[in-house]
Parts: sequence; C-alpha cells; structure tokens
Amino acid sequence: GIGADGVIITASGRSDEIGDMAKAIRAFQHQAVAADALTVQVTEDVGRIALAAGQASSAVSQVSDGSNVQLNSLKKTAGAVNQSTLAISDVAKNTHLASEQAGAAAYLPLPSPGPIILGMAPRLEARCSTSLGKVAAVGRMGAFVSGSM
Repeated sequence: GIGADGVIITASGRSDEIGDMAKAIRAFQHQAVAADALTVQVTEDVGRIALAAGQASSAVSQVSDGSNVQLNSLKKTAGAVNQSTLAISDVAKNTHLASEQAGAAAYLPLPSPGPIILGMAPRLEARCSTSLGKVAAVGRMGAFVSGSM
C-alpha cells in the first residue's frame, strides 16, 4: 500500500521479518499522519486562545479606562461638594450673625422705629434661612452636574 508521504510500501503483505518491518513502517506512517493532524489542531487552538487573550486584554483595558474616567468624575464631584459645603457653612455663619444683630437691634432704644425693627427681626431671620436653603440647593445641583461630566 501507499504510505503517508506517497511512498509505496510493497512488502507489508509478506509473512516474514521484512513484512513485519513493512507493517511497522506503515504503523509509524499512520502515527505520523495522526501527529500532524494533532499538531494542526493544537496550532489552531493556540491561535484561538491567543485571539481570546487579546480580546480579554482589550476588554480589561477598556474597563480600566472607564474606571479612571469615573474616578476623575468622582474627584471633581468631591471637590464641588467640598466647595458647596464651605459656601453653605459661610452662609450659615452669616445668617447666624445677621440673626444675632437683628435680635440686638430689636432692643435698641429708638424713639419711634422700635416696633418696626422688632417686626423686622423674624422676617430677616426667615429670609436668611431661605437664602441658606437656596445655597444648599445650588450646592447639590453643582455636585450633581460635576458628577455627570
């Protein structure tokens, strides 16, 4: 019969030592063909694994880039929240100070405007509280906007 490389093995039908050697050569040729097929399959598998590893590496890189973008956004948000907190604290201090001043002014001995000042103190305090609420809302909006950039 013809072997794997096109070599004709003629003595494989003999029943002596030459026939045994020819049969052994044919067996080696069949194993070589099987080994070649296995090599091709392994090479294809390695190629597919390399492709998958490249795709996985690309995906990990994209996730890392996305994480960095989100981290930078969170840092900006934290900075905006910190600035808003400082602004709100300043407004709260000023509101408290204005309230104290309005309360003190209510007790000043004024001839006729005294009742007017007494009536203005609660309204002044209410306005300061309203302003504080507005500043707090602006701070929350600023933090939201900077987080969405």
